Order: sequence, then C-alpha cells, then structure tokens
Amino acid sequence: MQRRLNPRFRGFAPGNVPGENPRAGEAIKVKVMAETAKKLNRSGRSHGGYINIPYFLMSLKTVRDGKERKLSARQLITVSAIHGFSQEENKADFTSREAAERYRFSKSTTRRAIRDALDGKLIEREEKRSQYKFVGEEGGEGYLHIKEWAYFAQFDSIGYLTHNEVTILFYIISQCRNRKGAAIWKASERHIARRLNLSPTTVGKAVERLTEARVLIKSGQALNKYTKTTFSVDENALKAAQKGIVTRAKGISDEAKAAELRAERERFYAHRQKAVLDRVEKLRARARADEAYREAENELRAIELDIAKAEYYHLPTLPDLLDRKRGNEAQRAARLAALGMTEEDFLPRYYCEKCSDTGNLPDGRMCDCYQRGRR
Repeated sequence: MQRRLNPRFRGFAPGNVPGENPRAGEAIKVKVMAETAKKLNRSGRSHGGYINIPYFLMSLKTVRDGKERKLSARQLITVSAIHGFSQEENKADFTSREAAERYRFSKSTTRRAIRDALDGKLIEREEKRSQYKFVGEEGGEGYLHIKEWAYFAQFDSIGYLTHNEVTILFYIISQCRNRKGAAIWKASERHIARRLNLSPTTVGKAVERLTEARVLIKSGQALNKYTKTTFSVDENALKAAQKGIVTRAKGISDEAKAAELRAERERFYAHRQKAVLDRVEKLRARARADEAYREAENELRAIELDIAKAEYYHLPTLPDLLDRKRGNEAQRAARLAALGMTEEDFLPRYYCEKCSDTGNLPDGRMCDCYQRGRR
C-alpha cells in the first residue's frame, strides 16, 4: 500500500512516496526521503510539482480599487494554490518567497496578490502569517492541471512563457489528450478565450508565440478567429524544454557553489587580516594611553619631518637632528619597556608567514593554509 505526502504539500509532490517497510531502517529511510521531497518541492526548486486551477476562479470577479475586476494571472495562480493546499481541514502554508520561487513571481507581486485575495474575501489568514485558507464560494466546473516546470521553461525564440501563455498551452494540451487518444483538437480562439475568461487578442498573441516556440502546431485559422483551428502539441519540444530547466539548474548550481567557495575563502583571509590589524591597534592604543610615551612619539614624528627637510635642502642642522632622533627613540623604547612592550609588538604577526594571510604565495599559487586553518 502506498502512502501519500501530507495533503498540505499535495500540489508540491511529484508523486507518491513508497510505503514504509516493516523494518525500522527502511522506515526511517522512507521518512527522510519524504521530508527531503517536501522541503525541495515546498519552494518549487525541483520543478516536479503541479497546480490545479479551478475553472470557476477564472470567471470570478472581485472588487479592487473600487471596480469589479477579474483575477489577474498572478492572482489566479496564487489563489488556486491556496485553494488546492487548503482542502478539507488542511491549511496552505507558504511564504511570499516560496510562492515567488515556485511560480516565477516577485515577492512583492505575491504579497499584492495575497492582499487583494484577502480584501476580496477569497482567502483568510490563519494563526500564522504564512497560513491561509480558501473561504470563497466553491464552483463545480473542474480543474485545469498545469505542470509547474512550464513557468521556468525557456525557448530560444521567445524566452520565458507568460503565465497566461502557460495557462492557454495546458488548456490546449488537456483538450488534445482528452480526445480519446487523438493528438489533435479543433476549436476557435474565441472558444478558448471564453473558456479561460481571457480576451481573444490575448489568446491570439499567445497562440502565435507558442507556435513560434514550436510547442504548438496549428492550421486552418481565419482572420476573424471564428473558424476552428486544428491544434496539436509537439511532445518532443515539451520534453526538451523541461530537460533544459534541469540542465540550467545544474549549471547555476555549480556556478553558485564555486562563487560561495570563493566568498568563503575571501571571508577567511579577511577575518585573519582584520584580527592581525586589530591586535596591533589595541597595542598602539594601550601605549598611547601613557602620556610620556605619547609625548615621545609626537616629538619623534616632528623630528622625522625636520630631518626630511634638512636632507632635501642639505641643511647643516641634519647631524643634530639625527642625534635628537636617536635619543628620542631610546626614550620611547624605555617607556615601552616600562609598559611591558617592545617596538616589535607593533609589527603584524601573520598566522601564515608564507602568504602573509593573503592566501596567495609569491609564485602565484594558492597557499595551503586555508585548508589547515579551516581544520
């Protein structure tokens, strides 16, 4: 007997999870796999989930900005997700970021869609801010099943599909597959527009772009859009688009991993260099807290400036200035000794003398102190 994932993740799951084996080890393994699938599909990163959009929501209108309006594409998807995940006693539980990752929205767009649905009395918030329940009036017209990977598919000719184009594509797919095994479907674009509550212009543009992307094949269309068009779907093009998502995701993952490793290495050496500088600054602050040392250091700086001028202009005062400098240095060293310090304490003490905590050796190779330091 097979066990499904928690209904809260119903739309997020790519399939059923195998039943628990009577053996304890197998049961634990199955549980871990199920929890991993939940986490991966919760944010939509596996692109293996689906969403069922109720047809009655497509024709539903709510009052927004003082006007009666139908749901936008993003609102329709957001409300449909909450409707699907909050069936029976369950609650939809996802953040704006998770919804944005799942359906290729921005977080602000998701927040606006949720706010409008709350204002329109379609959903209500539960005890947690990320939990919602669909409370609108139900309809019984069935659902449009959409695979979520389609929101992330890219095509060389047109790029990403819009959310309306995805809806139109899967409506045509559903009709083609419902014709008792036939791979074609005859309908007018105005019929599609009425069924999905879209304008004929929107449907016409979407069909043209889907045809350009070569996932949709059509013939027999008239200019008035009343004549029935013969639609068919290129299954190979759909599979190639879905495979392209996986390929890009792996590439992005590798690049992101390499970037994170570089950033971690840079943070490691930046931390070491800061620790070295902080140590020197603390010792200097401790020495300058002593008035005698501070006066000797200030006088030494003034003498060094006079020496530089005397050397440049070849002044006869240079020997006396050099003698004063030596005497002042001895006075400052004596004061440091009284404080328990030496001049060498003000020099940076690197963790690694080979690379001076830069991570790079003089010959350009990477230093091995990074691996040793991490351990």
